[in-house]
Amino acid sequence: MYRKSSQSLTDVCNNSYSIHSTLRQNKRRQLLELKRKNNEKEEEEEIKKINLKSEETYFNVNDKQIQLLFNGIQSDNYEIIIQSIKMLKEIVKKAPEVSNEFETRLFDMILMTITIPRMLQIFQKAIDNEVKMNILYILVNVSSGNTQQIIKMIQLGVIEQLLPFMLTNQFKRDICWVFANLASENVKLRDEVMNRIINVLLCLIRDNTEQAMFVECTRLISNLCSFTPKPSYSIVTHFIEYLIHAATMNDSTIVSQALLGLDYLCEESIYCQELKQPLLPLFIKGIKSGNEELMIVVLQCIGTLILNDNTFAQELVNNGFINEIITISDYITDKITPILMYCLANIVACKQGNVGLLIVNSKLFKNILVEINTSPNHDIVIEAGWVLINVLAVIDEDVMNKILNIDIFDSFYRILSISYSGTYDILFYTLKIIIKILEVGEKESHFHGFNCYQTMLEESNCVGLLDGMKEDCILSVENQELIAEIEKYWEDDNNQMELN
Repeated sequence: MYRKSSQSLTDVCNNSYSIHSTLRQNKRRQLLELKRKNNEKEEEEEIKKINLKSEETYFNVNDKQIQLLFNGIQSDNYEIIIQSIKMLKEIVKKAPEVSNEFETRLFDMILMTITIPRMLQIFQKAIDNEVKMNILYILVNVSSGNTQQIIKMIQLGVIEQLLPFMLTNQFKRDICWVFANLASENVKLRDEVMNRIINVLLCLIRDNTEQAMFVECTRLISNLCSFTPKPSYSIVTHFIEYLIHAATMNDSTIVSQALLGLDYLCEESIYCQELKQPLLPLFIKGIKSGNEELMIVVLQCIGTLILNDNTFAQELVNNGFINEIITISDYITDKITPILMYCLANIVACKQGNVGLLIVNSKLFKNILVEINTSPNHDIVIEAGWVLINVLAVIDEDVMNKILNIDIFDSFYRILSISYSGTYDILFYTLKIIIKILEVGEKESHFHGFNCYQTMLEESNCVGLLDGMKEDCILSVENQELIAEIEKYWEDDNNQMELN
């Protein structure tokens, strides 16, 4: 938790840690001096005995042995230090395979001792780079822990101790990774990290063209952009330039990470106008790539951008984006489908470029209905439902009369069933669309002698479902009023029958 005072986290961390750390280190030094003379060789042998066979998914390491490694890291013996750090790295590496609980406890043990300050002290010295890389490996993993563990790392001075090495070729990649992890938890920690590293980071991205660095650097920048409020405009302009450059590379991992950062920036309208033109060709390329991860980020970014700029939907249509979606719609996976539907729903809602008409005249419309009526994944049903509702909202009555069939009413039943039992806003809009369709059916009834859409609604069991819903006191007043409006069509029929 943050302290409720005028002090920054930096001040609080540094003050509290420096006092208690000094006391602990002095006490530890006194105790170790007594032991080292007699136990140094014995300790080295004990460290070597710890069972860490890399081919095993579980290794026999207990808390006492881990503490022994911590003691070894505090040693004055160079060989013991190297061996202890190496063994600790292996434990950290294998910890996730044991259990999340073991990994969390291990990180807590590392953070509750003076192991990290000691490793940072060792890192400053002229030792083998392999030892330093092992230290960075440990720090990268521990920095991926929970909020309290991240706060503790900041308190231990990890940022200040690593920052001077951020421009060093051998270490800058892993250091960026550590900082990216520390900045990923919430806006306060993001600000703590960014305020300390920003000057060095801007130097790094200004001069760096090394492809191997782009993954970690784009991850760091993306995390700095992920929270609102965003960094200042003067900083973001440098980030945009770097992320756009990274997004043009041929490595899908780099491109995905860069687009994720740009997606975060698209959450604010001030950046949408600046980003939409350079992003458009990258979106088309990403959708054509067939790479699942990249396609998901592209669709997410488009959905976000369109929320702030309706006109971008027209540009997507003009550049063939919808046609590309139609082409791939037969081959998309359940992982891509929810975000694809989210993106399409936003595009259709913009009422630009006759997107609704393009969809209903293609195989994509049938695929949307299939997802709604058959998918066991409720998120897919709801997201596909939003596309259907938005399409029906934007097309004209002539097109509606051509496409309405029992499959669409079955889709209404599925959407209503799922949204009624959950907390989905789509329930309200589905009821409104049903009313619109019944109104269209009334206009057409003079051709058929009856409202054919009213009949389809009955055949899909929607009427029975709505009848049960109206008795539920949990239903909002607005939704109850819409259901009552739908029921009037049957009341009118009953009244007409009585008159006849």
